[in-house]
Amino acid sequence: PVLEALRIARAPRIGYAERLTRLDLDQLIRTRLAAAAVKTQWSGAQAVRLQSSGRMVDTRPLVETARNYLLKELGTRFQMVDIELASPVADLELPVGALAFKVRTMDLKHVYPRMPVWVDIHVDQTAYRSVLVTFIVKASQPVYVARRDLPEGSVVADGDVELRNEDISVVPNDPVASVDLGGSVRTKKPLSSGQIVTRSHLSQPGMIIRGDLVKLVLAQGGVVIETLAMAQQDAAIGQALRVKAENSIDAVAARVVSPGVVRAEGGQ
Repeated sequence: PVLEALRIARAPRIGYAERLTRLDLDQLIRTRLAAAAVKTQWSGAQAVRLQSSGRMVDTRPLVETARNYLLKELGTRFQMVDIELASPVADLELPVGALAFKVRTMDLKHVYPRMPVWVDIHVDQTAYRSVLVTFIVKASQPVYVARRDLPEGSVVADGDVELRNEDISVVPNDPVASVDLGGSVRTKKPLSSGQIVTRSHLSQPGMIIRGDLVKLVLAQGGVVIETLAMAQQDAAIGQALRVKAENSIDAVAARVVSPGVVRAEGGQ
């Protein structure tokens, strides 16, 4: 009974064979039975050939596991999601035992037209091997698209953009969400008709754009002077920039305190 329950060596992977000589087996068994003080005596073949019994497994459940993972993760973000297998996955020869397919967690911050998914195969709760399954992903999301050409510095009105569903393969990073168009928003970069609007195209509400005329406030010793100046840089409220006062050659350092108003740095 002790020998029958003794585990001597690990079974080789499916498709491989391992040869153990009588000396190998003798050393393995003596090592494992050392504490039991069991004496062994050998007869028979000089070596044995070990192979694992296997079975062919249909990979369709594995593929469906990977596909369902993508559908679940992407379905909450996109209005339309269609996932197709990019290439067939051949059936696998696996050891006999209870099978489980576990998808590795993916970073889906960015979605691409072809998405590889790794699936780990467990046999009797032990990881055996991994399979890469690649899908063709078609998904769309609502994005804002310019309805007309908008030069740099243009105020974006409701009729200047429209919401459309666009395929993710043509959507750039950081497309504008609906909340980004609230308030007084202008373009930092020119937009062409039909172009998808991204965050880099638009200023923050109240932001000053290079070339804007602003009110420059200079305060010193209790005296406050206000004059017009031209912004030399883009800056949001609270940010520093340089402005050039009317009839002045030199630019001065200032900070945006409110929409269209800057205060000279060093003023009180």
